[in-house]
Amino acid sequence: APEFEDCRRVVRQSPEQAEPRLAAAVHTLNNTIQSVRGFISGLEPKVLNGREFKTALKSLALTSGDSPAHFQIDVDPAAANRLASAQATQLLHIAKEAMSNSLRHAQASTVTVSLRPVGGGVSLEIRADGVGFDPGAVGATGHGLRNMPARARDIGAELQIISTPGQGCRILITVPQRNPNEPD
Repeated sequence: APEFEDCRRVVRQSPEQAEPRLAAAVHTLNNTIQSVRGFISGLEPKVLNGREFKTALKSLALTSGDSPAHFQIDVDPAAANRLASAQATQLLHIAKEAMSNSLRHAQASTVTVSLRPVGGGVSLEIRADGVGFDPGAVGATGHGLRNMPARARDIGAELQIISTPGQGCRILITVPQRNPNEPD
């Protein structure tokens, strides 16, 4: 952020002026984080469009708490533009849950979220390098995965959870070609 770059310069040149500038920069950053959290928590179906998908994912990564995990966001713009509002919104909710699970349960140090074109549709992949688990042994409430299949079904997508204990986890959602009759 420009404010922090300014603080870095001021610390070197005029240290006595750094404190108020740093306080102002922290205030700006806190306000930004608060507004992003408000945006995410206020998401309702059909309010997010494909063009906003990458920004929303980055916001999720920024507001995921004081975790050591490192998020890598890789969104193909052509794939994002293929998403209808309902698809983009449900995929964001699935990504949010998967990212949260990666931090809380998988002890992941790197989580990669990517959106790619596939056939006429798109594929969203969340890959975590954590401890992994046996998907067959997870109960209906285990690992917070229970909402993902329902969200995928809502948009006609196929959901795969690929994980092995000690080998990390991949969650792959394949969304079919957009229905041209669906409102955006």
